[in-house]
Amino acid sequence: MDIAGVFPALTTPYADDGSVALDKFKLNIERYNKTAIAGCVVLGSTGESVLLSREESEALIMRARLKAGWITEADLAPPAADEAAAAEAQA
Repeated sequence: MDIAGVFPALTTPYADDGSVALDKFKLNIERYNKTAIAGCVVLGSTGESVLLSREESEALIMRARLKAGWITEADLAPPAADEAAAAEAQA
C-alpha cells in the first residue's frame, strides 16, 4: 500500500436543520478528486466527528467509499426487512 502524498481531512457539511448534508459531502469529494491529492481522510482531524452519530459517520464513510469506486450504489441501500431482522437477532 502506497500512502505517500497529500491526504487532506474532509470537512463534514451540514444542512440548515443540523443534519449531515451528504449531497454536499459528495460534491466536496468530487471537487477534491479533480486535484492531484493522493486521497482524502474522512472523519479525520477537523473535529466534528465526535458530534456525529454512528449512523451519520457510517453514511459519510460509505459515500466516500462509493466515490472511490470501492462499493456500488446497491451497497448504500438499506437492508431488506428480513435481512435487518436477521442481523438484529444475531446482535
